[in-house]
Amino acid sequence: MKNSLFTVLFFIGISSVYANEYKVPASLNNGEYGTYIAQENYRVLGVNVATDDFKTIQSKLGGSELYKGKHTSNHLCYANNHHQIEFAISSLGYGYKIMHKSKAPSKCTVISADIANGYGLKIGMKKSQIINLLGTPSKVQDTKISYFYWVQEKPSAKKLNQLHSNTTDSDLKDMWLDVYSHLEITFKNDVVDSFSVFTTNTY
Repeated sequence: MKNSLFTVLFFIGISSVYANEYKVPASLNNGEYGTYIAQENYRVLGVNVATDDFKTIQSKLGGSELYKGKHTSNHLCYANNHHQIEFAISSLGYGYKIMHKSKAPSKCTVISADIANGYGLKIGMKKSQIINLLGTPSKVQDTKISYFYWVQEKPSAKKLNQLHSNTTDSDLKDMWLDVYSHLEITFKNDVVDSFSVFTTNTY
């Protein structure tokens, strides 16, 4: 994917006339889909990682210790008897990973709910079920398949002015946000052992 000049903060919503204006990039990388990832993939356990901050997630799922990951990422972890979910929000984007675990790590808050996303993805599904649901993968490896999504979206003046006070309307005419999403699914014995969703917006 092309280099970004600046990373946009992702939990600031778009609320202008440009909110729904987007286009397919002129040149997609190998296997990329010229569309948004299905929004239901952001919804899991009654929260939406694309719009909910960590305080909201904690209020809905129960107190969980915030811990640091690589670079600027912050994480929250929840687990039931068999699976765990790790939420991540950083200056690079937002997302989560769901994985099979025989024992909940000490950093995870224990929950009783089953963990599946709003699109219907969950641990234990067969590879054939995943492909029937999501279509042809962007990339196939021995124990992993991936889906890449990329669209360009017209930014709002409000969103950019929160980062650059000298942004003018003329600056917006040729400026587009690159919205990249990556859905990665790993398999063990041909059934889903983990999957992750992550999105970044750059320009």
